[in-house]
Amino acid sequence: MNYSSFLRIWVSFIFALVQHRAQPRELMYPFWQNDTKTPKVDDGSSPEIKLAIPIFFFGVPYRTVYVNNNGVVSFNVLVSQFTPESFPLTDGRAFIAPFWADVHNGIRGEIYYRETMDPAILTRATKDIRKHFKDMAAFSATWVFIVTWEEVTFYGGSSTTPVNTFQAVLVSDGSHTFTLFNYYEINWTTGTASGGDPLTGLGGVMAQAGFNGGNLSNFFSLPGSRTPDIVNIQETTNVNVPGRWAFKVDGKEIDPANGCTSRGQFLRRGEVFWEDLNCTIKCRCLDFNNEIYCQEAACSPYEVCEPKGKFSSCSPVETGTCVVFGEPHYRTFDGFVFHFQGSCAYLLARHCVRAAHLPFFSVEAKNERRAGKAVSTLRELSVEVNGYKILIPKGSYGKVKVNDLVTSLPITLDLGAVKIYQSGMSTAVETDFGLLVTFDGQHYASISIPGSYTNSTCGLCGNYNKNPLDDFLRPDGRPAMSVLDLGESWRVYHAEWLCDSGCVDNCTQCDTATEALYFGPDYCGFLNKTDGPLWECGTVVDPTAFVHSCVYDLCSVRDNGTLLCQAIQAYALVCQALGIPIGDWRLQTGCVSTVQCPSFSHYSVCTSSCPDTCADLTASQTCASPCTEGCECNDGFVLSASQCVPLHECGCDFDGRYYTLGEFFWATANCTVQCLCEEGGDVYCFNRTCRADEVCTVEQGHRGCFPRRETVCLLSQDQVLHTFDGAAFAFPAEFSYTVLRTCPEQPEYLEIDINKKKPDGGPAGLRGLRILVANQEVKIGGVGASEVKVNGQEVELPFFHFSGKLEVHQTQNSTTVESKGVVSVQYWASGLLYVRLSTVYFNCTGGLCGFFNANASDEFCLPNGKCTDNLAVFLESWTTFEEICNGECGDLLKACGNDSELLKLYRSRARCGVINDPSNSSFLECHGVVNATAYYRTCLFRLCQSGGNLSELCDAVARYAGACKNADVNGTQVNVPFITGLATKIYSSEGFLVIDTSPDIQIYYNGFNVIKISISERLQNKVCGLCGNFNGDLTDDYVTLRGKPVVSSVVLAQSWKTNGMQKSPGAAFLPPLTRPLACSCNELQFSQYAAACDNVHIQRLQGEGYCLKLTDMKGFFQPCYGLLDPLPFYESCYLDGCYNHRKLQLCGSLAAYGESCRSLGILSTEWIEKENCCKRTVLFSKLRKNSITGGMALPLWLAGLRPASGVGKVAEASSCPELRVGGEEG
Repeated sequence: MNYSSFLRIWVSFIFALVQHRAQPRELMYPFWQNDTKTPKVDDGSSPEIKLAIPIFFFGVPYRTVYVNNNGVVSFNVLVSQFTPESFPLTDGRAFIAPFWADVHNGIRGEIYYRETMDPAILTRATKDIRKHFKDMAAFSATWVFIVTWEEVTFYGGSSTTPVNTFQAVLVSDGSHTFTLFNYYEINWTTGTASGGDPLTGLGGVMAQAGFNGGNLSNFFSLPGSRTPDIVNIQETTNVNVPGRWAFKVDGKEIDPANGCTSRGQFLRRGEVFWEDLNCTIKCRCLDFNNEIYCQEAACSPYEVCEPKGKFSSCSPVETGTCVVFGEPHYRTFDGFVFHFQGSCAYLLARHCVRAAHLPFFSVEAKNERRAGKAVSTLRELSVEVNGYKILIPKGSYGKVKVNDLVTSLPITLDLGAVKIYQSGMSTAVETDFGLLVTFDGQHYASISIPGSYTNSTCGLCGNYNKNPLDDFLRPDGRPAMSVLDLGESWRVYHAEWLCDSGCVDNCTQCDTATEALYFGPDYCGFLNKTDGPLWECGTVVDPTAFVHSCVYDLCSVRDNGTLLCQAIQAYALVCQALGIPIGDWRLQTGCVSTVQCPSFSHYSVCTSSCPDTCADLTASQTCASPCTEGCECNDGFVLSASQCVPLHECGCDFDGRYYTLGEFFWATANCTVQCLCEEGGDVYCFNRTCRADEVCTVEQGHRGCFPRRETVCLLSQDQVLHTFDGAAFAFPAEFSYTVLRTCPEQPEYLEIDINKKKPDGGPAGLRGLRILVANQEVKIGGVGASEVKVNGQEVELPFFHFSGKLEVHQTQNSTTVESKGVVSVQYWASGLLYVRLSTVYFNCTGGLCGFFNANASDEFCLPNGKCTDNLAVFLESWTTFEEICNGECGDLLKACGNDSELLKLYRSRARCGVINDPSNSSFLECHGVVNATAYYRTCLFRLCQSGGNLSELCDAVARYAGACKNADVNGTQVNVPFITGLATKIYSSEGFLVIDTSPDIQIYYNGFNVIKISISERLQNKVCGLCGNFNGDLTDDYVTLRGKPVVSSVVLAQSWKTNGMQKSPGAAFLPPLTRPLACSCNELQFSQYAAACDNVHIQRLQGEGYCLKLTDMKGFFQPCYGLLDPLPFYESCYLDGCYNHRKLQLCGSLAAYGESCRSLGILSTEWIEKENCCKRTVLFSKLRKNSITGGMALPLWLAGLRPASGVGKVAEASSCPELRVGGEEG
């Protein structure tokens, strides 16, 4: 070998080592000791290996395997083929291929294999599977098979050519089979016989990795297979461990951890794609049991359908970007630039034109005044999307608030539909529909939206219609008269409402000479220097507006350093976001010192917009955004929230949230389970409760056990001397006011009213108090503070309520009403009123005592949550009334416009009377526990004030119902037929329990699996829930409670979950298989039960003997098929059969479809006897005993479609001979 050839080999080898860093050896399972080796021959294989247990692969059990030298573990037959083919192969060969390529271990390297049940290996495998597959928490490995290719080279290579080391690990518990691929180092892809380079092993027909079932439908290929990217596979992962891929392989499809598979291709969790070439079917990987949700959705007029692997994608033809920077300058989506110095909160951009295919979003900015200056700057950015409110405060790095809770980055919401992450110097919020919002925590924010939002936005960023001339529009569509008018027109509510509109004409202070200096190349003119680092961007983005904004900033603040750097940065970031390369401008301008990077990181003018983090160690590999300036971690370190740490100091992922190493956090909202993030990503959780002197609450964005501090509000007879936060003001004596009202989110609702001073009370007469606490009403005074009534009755003091939650006691000079740990109200004979309140009500109060949030500047908040600086408006909003409806009507009659007949209607059983009617009320059993008087009175007053608005009635009744529920009051059991106080009829008809509020609503329930709701046209567009909105449009029924589109049926169900039916009274009578589900309200548990179904069970349910009877074209329901699609009933039949008795489920599904057909005028009954569904009554009648429906008749399909004449009886002529009269077993 000559010198040049030798040098070429070593250069190639060293290059490969530099380019492909080996992963830590700990990635590999142990090998060598006691392992068997394959023969060291080209294309060789092990002998047939008989396994100790059967291994399931694509649903088929196998008992023998071969370890093939060419990177393959095959079942039943060996695989000697050296050139890989693209999957699927349909020749019957089933095999696992961690790296199918032309290996020659005869030249270099060893291939080891071992079947083991070693406890240490089983423990490690168990831990790995539980960690990688979140739904396999109970998995326990009983068998492991390890195959290792160590430092093997390729055919045609030599002892000095590059080598690969990789591993396949098969894990089983006897039922489930998993495969781990571990890639320690990969340096070559191809043997020379397959076209590879003899020195590097690259090129030609490159390696294939994945699974082949031997037929057309069962296959899976790892990303990069048979492409040059396969040499980088050691840097990829689906379990956040670079070099490792994990799969569940026993089902009909390969189930990758943290993702889905479709057409043999890997899809990341939350990934969106279109499954057809024309982009008409939009899908999303949900990662619930490999579930993919699809719906009809075409590309918008501003998108183009493009191929994406085996799928398609709707890519925006264009993107609009709005930026806010400096002393705020606003550059709209259409390029209009203006300067506005308001320090309030403003709407930047929102989806304002209703369109079913466009998701809603809103972006608001809160500004603040620069200290001692006339100009403002950004203080925080708020993004509302997908039902989340995301707050990015000034100075933020690595943390944001999501729904008021401080959370470390990165954050993934709704299975990847919303991602929040550090992007260069900014925090980024990115959605799957193309919205990208960034804020650098200092002065620069950007909002990018796809072209599909053309003509659909509003706010200071404009309407995005390609016309900058109409971006000066107010919300009412009229042109603004000035910048001030424009800015103020888009002002939005913010808790810190003390702000102003800022300067208009006197914002800058430069003379002509200074201004000319700032326009020069040493200052703002640097932006358009022809030989500068930003010159290339000038041909795409006109720098003129940015130059003028820069001069504006320097002249307004007279700061030649930081502000100049920020002005240049704003233009540079706009350029980089468009993918335009820029030079290191900070070095040339001396702005490097203005960037402070965290320890173990350094500044880069072009770093990844999606940096690798502990939560996603390969994030940069899938980043589609151009590079941006920012801080990047040094080699060997990775970003953990706001710090760069060694890999072994990374934190933990728990329920989609990232926690740093050593961080304690609460896993439950009520502070009963606390967890600790430990080394290795392990989370240790333990039971804990707050101490007696602590309360579980959220303070400053953090949930925890905080000292049970109390705050004090102090009032005299005509002044608030001290609100909870320290404000003071006077209030008149001739009106009654609400002193305190807490928000409904707290379980202990409190309300304190102070009555107007009575005209005949004299100077010493005290104003009366009404206190609602512990669901009881306490009244004090009216003449003196010694008069006390509880629920309208005089009581002896001290008074102790039997619930233990209320005490009333007196001293010589005061009366105290107390609910320990919650509130203490002390009313002195001198007229002073002390209200001591627990901090559990932080951010949760209203009334004269103010909004308790440690901020005295926002005390004047109205009942609707908005705040004002007008004391008169504030006082008027909290005026209330006295209890007078047991005698004179006083203020209440006045509230009803002195219309006594109207008041009489509102007091009837058809209105508020339903709350306290003693003769026929649904709340009869609650009256002795929760005082109805206050709720009844409130209901009357709200109806009077609203002019009889029925939603006010519903809300008032619901509040009392909620109080009853919190007091654990059970509903009243009745026999049907029954008529409620609201003239609602409850009766049985043809086996259904009917709740009838004719003519508007009728509800039918068969007691098992059929519920039918009929509503009148009068309710069109007035309903919501799982049954949709009844507006004639099928496409908008798949939305959440907040009106947002959902990605799965589970998410849809969870969004409409209520608190009213958490347990089933009949659960004890259910079969063992269904009992856990009846006592649960966890939608995902149903998915897990379905996943537990073995394939044989599913196939049996799908077959002709069971659920296929629903779709049989010659079957029972053939006349109905043209009117009602049976497929949803068929799918429900075999899926529900996973956790129901099979025959009972079949009969129930037949009944459900049969009843639906009957409502369309098609009656079929022959299935009852032919399917022997009568015998199911024996089981069903047991389920129905002691049922809450009392004497309701058996379901229609059990009663032989013969409605009985007596309640709870089955006709003697029933086609079910097993039943006797009365529904007992025959």
